[in-house]
Amino acid sequence: MTGQKGLFSTSVGRKNLMAITGLFLAFFLIIHLLGNLTLLFGTNEEAMEHFNEYSHLLGSLTIIKLVSYALYAAIITHALDALLIILKNQKAHGDKYVSFDASATSPWYSRNMGVLGSIILIFIVLHMGNFWAKYKLGIGAEGLDQFTYDSGETGVNLYKLVVATFKMEWLVGVYVISMIALGYHLYHGVNAATRSIGVYHKKWMKTMETCGKIFAVVISFGFAIVPVVVYFIR
Repeated sequence: MTGQKGLFSTSVGRKNLMAITGLFLAFFLIIHLLGNLTLLFGTNEEAMEHFNEYSHLLGSLTIIKLVSYALYAAIITHALDALLIILKNQKAHGDKYVSFDASATSPWYSRNMGVLGSIILIFIVLHMGNFWAKYKLGIGAEGLDQFTYDSGETGVNLYKLVVATFKMEWLVGVYVISMIALGYHLYHGVNAATRSIGVYHKKWMKTMETCGKIFAVVISFGFAIVPVVVYFIR
């Protein structure tokens, strides 16, 4: 039987995989946001010191490197799994897939998770091209300011790179729009994920939905406010 081929070969299995990878990515967003918020506090010199040292510390820890590999794998797995679910739904219903829940009474963001996810995926590619490729791989890093860490090592001044990037109005707009998409994606995704893995009891349904909404708003607003503040203040 098809259900015997593997844990994630069935529709339920794929949704469980989607839930697990999604929740892992949601947890990562918390850590990532806390680091980004160091950009907003103190003088420019203080923010530069804190943000660069924080980024360098994370990049130098073996455990963080291993987590980063898991993160990349989770992003790819989450995106591919979503694509498989979309294609399966298209094949099953014979029309354009717009939702994990095709009910006409479901919220628009629930019916358009594929679209929201696509916006976020494009954003991730842009984001990694702007920062990760330059900071980690040195691609396009020629001529960028350098920063000397407390350890004596020298590398790309990530703080100045972020500030220079967020002085471009169109890019700030792209980031804010992408974070709005992320907020809706998280709100539906976190609630759907907890149901998929069986941590969604009817007794606590309203409470968990409220927690999901608060989480989505805090994360999306937190990430969206960073480029806005940097643009106007840094």
